[in-house]
Amino acid sequence: SITTTPGYDAVTGYLYNPSGSFEIPEVAGPEQVKAAKDILEELLEGFRFEKPSDRAAALAFLFTLVGRPIFDGPAPIFLFLATTPGEGKTLLVEVLSYIGLGTWPSPTPMADNDDEVRKLITAMALEGRRLLWFDNIRRGRPFGCPALDQAGTARNWSDRILGESKTYDGRLYATICATGNNLRVRAETGRRVVPIRLETLEPNPEGRQDFKHKDLRAWVAANRAELLRAVLILLREALRAGARASSSFGSLKPGLTSSQWS
Repeated sequence: SITTTPGYDAVTGYLYNPSGSFEIPEVAGPEQVKAAKDILEELLEGFRFEKPSDRAAALAFLFTLVGRPIFDGPAPIFLFLATTPGEGKTLLVEVLSYIGLGTWPSPTPMADNDDEVRKLITAMALEGRRLLWFDNIRRGRPFGCPALDQAGTARNWSDRILGESKTYDGRLYATICATGNNLRVRAETGRRVVPIRLETLEPNPEGRQDFKHKDLRAWVAANRAELLRAVLILLREALRAGARASSSFGSLKPGLTSSQWS
C-alpha cells in the first residue's frame, strides 16, 4: 500500500506530512508508466555506466531506498565503482539518495577495523537511519569485513550499545552503500555486493558537460516529487505484475570479476 492521506496511518505506522500535493494512481496506465520510465532515464542521462546492468543496478539502489519498508529481510550492499576520480560516483549517490530520503545524504568515513564498523552499524540502527554511505574507500585494503557481511545477510542486528550495559536487538532497515576507485573486495563481502560501475576514457572526467541538466542537484531538488512518484508507480506496477517483495537470499551470486576479488 502507499499512504497518500496526510496524517498518521495506523496500518503502516507512518506519519505523512507532505509539503505539497502528491497523488499516486491506484492503477497506472501505459502513458503514466512510460512517463515514469522517461523521467528516470532523464535522471541518469550523462552518467557513463560501463554496462546496461550497471545502470539497472543504480536504479535498484534507488528502488531499494524507497521500497525498503516492503520487506523485512536484508538489503544488498551497493558499491559504486570507477576507474578514476571525477567520474560521478558521489553525484550519483547524492541524487539517488535525495529522491529516496528527501534530504541530501551525509557520507561516513570507512572505519579501519571490523569493531568500528560494527559500532557504526549499531548506532545507525539505533537512530533509525535509512542510509549508511561509506565514501571514497581507500585502495590500501580490500573493501569489506565480517560486520558488513552480517549486515548484508542478517534479518536482525544485535550488538552492545556503546557506553552502556544494554544491547540493541532489532531490525536493520538501512541500506548500505560505498564509493571508491579501483577497489578490491573481500570474497565473502563480494557475495553480498551489487556493483555499479562508471567508466569514461576522458582524461578529466570531472569537466564533462554532457549531463542534460547542467546543475543536476538543483534539477533533482526541484523535481523530487515527480521522481519519487515515478519510482512508486513502477514499484506498484511491478508488484501488481507478479514481482516478489522479498529478500530471502543467503548471499548474492558473485557480482565482481575475479580480478576485483581479494
